[in-house]
Amino acid sequence: MAELLLGNMTFIWVAAIIVFIVIEIFTQGLTSIWFAGGALGGCISAMVGAGPLVQVIVFIIVSILLIIATRPFKKKLDQRIQKTNVETVVGKTAVVEEEIRNGLTGRVRLEGKIWTARSDAGNVIPAGEQVKVTDIQGVTLTVQRQLKKGDR
Repeated sequence: MAELLLGNMTFIWVAAIIVFIVIEIFTQGLTSIWFAGGALGGCISAMVGAGPLVQVIVFIIVSILLIIATRPFKKKLDQRIQKTNVETVVGKTAVVEEEIRNGLTGRVRLEGKIWTARSDAGNVIPAGEQVKVTDIQGVTLTVQRQLKKGDR
C-alpha cells in the first residue's frame, strides 16, 4: 500500500511540475517557475521515500528559497519593460485644436499629431488653449487646462 502511495505521489509531483511550467510558458513573467522547482523538490523527496508531509514541507521551503534567490532578477526584468509611445504622452503639453465641450470630446495637437481629447473636469476648453495630458484611455487623451499667470 505504501509503495502504491509513493508511486502516486511521484506522479502527482511530476504533474505539478508540468502544470507550473505550462503556466510559466503562457505568462512569461516569472510567476510560477518557483513552484515548479518546489514541486521538483517534492518529487525527489517522494522518490527517496519521504512521507507526504515532508514532501509538502520540502515543496514550500524550496519554493520560498527560489523566490528569495530570484527576486533581484525579477526586479531587473520588470525594470526592462519600457513604456510604449502612447504611455509617454502623459504629462506633456498639447494645444486644443477643436473646442472640448462639456463632457464631450474635442481635438488637441500633441507633437504634431491630432488626438481626440476629453477634459478631466468636464468643462469647456476653447481652441488655442494649452492643456496638460493627465491620462490616456484607448486613443482619447484626458487633458487639464493649464493655468496662466494671474489665473487662480
